[in-house]
Amino acid sequence: MNIEELKAKLYNKKSISSPHPAEIIDLNRNLMQELTYFEEEIRRSGKWDDVCKEILREPLEVIFSAIEVNKGKHLTLLTKTNLDDIQVLAEQVLREGIMGDFFEAGVFRGGVAILLRAIQCKNAESHRKVWAADTFAGIPAPDFERESAAEIVSFLAMRLAGSFSTTLEDVKENFSRFNLLDENVIFIKGNFEKTFPEINNICLSLLRLDCQYGHSSKIALEYLYPHLAVGGILLMNDYDYADYWGAKEAIDLYRRQHSIQAPIHLKGTTGYWRKEEHI
Repeated sequence: MNIEELKAKLYNKKSISSPHPAEIIDLNRNLMQELTYFEEEIRRSGKWDDVCKEILREPLEVIFSAIEVNKGKHLTLLTKTNLDDIQVLAEQVLREGIMGDFFEAGVFRGGVAILLRAIQCKNAESHRKVWAADTFAGIPAPDFERESAAEIVSFLAMRLAGSFSTTLEDVKENFSRFNLLDENVIFIKGNFEKTFPEINNICLSLLRLDCQYGHSSKIALEYLYPHLAVGGILLMNDYDYADYWGAKEAIDLYRRQHSIQAPIHLKGTTGYWRKEEHI
């Protein structure tokens, strides 16, 4: 199977029609019900009113669509264009001989990690590893004090959809479907703050963050970015997505703290930069 065929299979999403007004009402009601489970924590964060307003605002088609997509069996929520961009960057570091493995923090059903492994194999770089890190138990609850009202509502919506939960066994099976599961695909299961401090003696040429929240992005950068080789690429999913500023804020703070001057390149809401010096 060539890479284009693989990407078509990874992203095989049918168009989703706009929800009926009754479905929006149901979504609002269900979100409010989810909200009650976390009322104490959200009130303590001082964001209760903002979260309620965010839930009640119109339209909610974006959240509705995310829930519907998650109910499907798509191996990634990224678009074909997103996958094309990842392929270009991954092949660039291989072509330039930047040493190191590929690492994805936030795997979902494994679609992007599968693509990265396929790119390695296609380019006779199968000796490199793909590291795939996730809780493999859904997105954990955010730190309500740190994250925005929009991010809290997004978390509540994802709980309705099953918290984007995929087991490690399911992800391994997805790799196997494409004959890409081997000893050079390494899975790291658990919350990042517990698993990432134990990572040592690795070298990365491409690091992709799809961490959703600011705190997770902070942990990933602190423990993984030092392992990224000079010339390697840090790829940030939804870096410039206005509603979810927590991850962007954490990334920008890390850059300031470490005086990182490398320019950030944007492709839609995705951002990336190339590492210019060791940290």
